Amino acid sequence: MWHILWTLMQRRELRRARFETENTRFAILDAVGHKSYVPNMISGAAQADIGVLVISAHKGEFETGYEKGGQTCEHVQLAKTMGLSKLFMVVNKMDDPTVNWSKERYDEIESKMVPFLSSSG
Repeated sequence: MWHILWTLMQRRELRRARFETENTRFAILDAVGHKSYVPNMISGAAQADIGVLVISAHKGEFETGYEKGGQTCEHVQLAKTMGLSKLFMVVNKMDDPTVNWSKERYDEIESKMVPFLSSSG
């Protein structure tokens, strides 16, 4: 699976990847989180069975996305509106110098996001 994610990151024009296991077919749609790509995110959420919400741990980035009207909260609400009932949260950029793998930072993000995700349906 890592090679699919690496390919998606290296080739920005490629936003889809597929693979199969013995019992299941998977299609990965990368919906960029930038506000310019919200229509793409909506389209991806409408086609998805499971979503992955990637949260930046970088100091300032999480806060900007989480504050009222932030992209993180907007994406959660849009995904739920599009019928996406399964959403996993992944905390990214834990290696950033502003975070330095801090468990406290992870716990801080989790303490805000879990209640928000639960209340969002």
